Amino acid sequence: MQKIYIEKDLKTTPYYNPSERIKLEILPVNGRLVNGNQYKMYSLIKRIFVISADMKIYHLSSIRMFSLHHSSPVAGEDVIFAGNVKFRAGKIISIDNSSGHYIPNEIHFFNALNYLNSLGVLSEKVQISITERSANNPLVLIGNYGDFISFFKNKYPNLFKTHLCLKIYASPYLQHSKI
Repeated sequence: MQKIYIEKDLKTTPYYNPSERIKLEILPVNGRLVNGNQYKMYSLIKRIFVISADMKIYHLSSIRMFSLHHSSPVAGEDVIFAGNVKFRAGKIISIDNSSGHYIPNEIHFFNALNYLNSLGVLSEKVQISITERSANNPLVLIGNYGDFISFFKNKYPNLFKTHLCLKIYASPYLQHSKI
C-alpha cells in the first residue's frame, strides 16, 4: 500500500487506532460471532465487515456507514476480506463482497467464506451475493454456501482443486485500492 495514498485517505476517512479497534472486534465462540461483551451479533441492517491480515474480524454499524469505510477499522492496512454482512443470533445470514476501498474478487470471497465456514459462523441459509468487478454490475445473489462453492468450482475448476489441497488458510491480501 502506498503511504501517499494513506495520507490522502486520512483526510476523508476516519481510521481507528488499536485501542479503539478492540471495540469493533467480534469473536467466534461456539459457532457464533459475539462482541466484546459476549452478546451474539444481531443486525438485519447491513454492517461493514472486515477480516484483517491477522485474521481478526471487525464490524462497523451501518448507522455511520457513510462516514466510515472498510479501511476504517484496520487503519488502511491490507486485509483478507472486506464486504457487508447481516447477523442473526451470532450467525451470518447475509454476506457480500461490496467494498470500494478493497475491491475483493471471487477468490478473496472464496477464502473468506471457507474461513468463516470453518468457524461455524455461517447460517445454513446464508444468502451470498457477489459483485463482479466490471462496469455497472449490481450484486448478484448466488445463494447459500453450497451454491457459492458450486459457482466457484464451475468458474475456477483449477483454483478450486488448489484451494482444497491447502492445509492452511492462505489468501493474497487485499490492497487498499486507489479511489
